Amino acid sequence: MEALCKRYEEMYPQFQHFNDPILYPAPGGPQLMDDRARITAIYLREDGLIGLAGACTWEDEHGLGVLIEDSRVVDCGYCDVAYDERWAEE
Repeated sequence: MEALCKRYEEMYPQFQHFNDPILYPAPGGPQLMDDRARITAIYLREDGLIGLAGACTWEDEHGLGVLIEDSRVVDCGYCDVAYDERWAEE
C-alpha cells in the first residue's frame, strides 16, 4: 500500500485541476487507497514476478498495476506493469 500511496503522491499534481476531492483527494496515508483502488487480477508470471492489476479512481483509462519481486514492490504504474514481461528485459 505504501508504494501505491507514493505513486499517487507523484501523480497528484496532474489531478489538482480537476477539483474533485472525491475522485482525486489530496494525498494521505494508506487508508486513502482503500476506497480509491481495487485489485482485480493477479498474474503469476513466467519470470517469477507477481503482477497485481486493477482499477483506481485517478486513472480509469489505463488502470493500476503493481509488480512484486521477493515480497517487495519493484514497480507501480498503469495496469500493463502487472503483466508485461518485457519489463524484466529492461
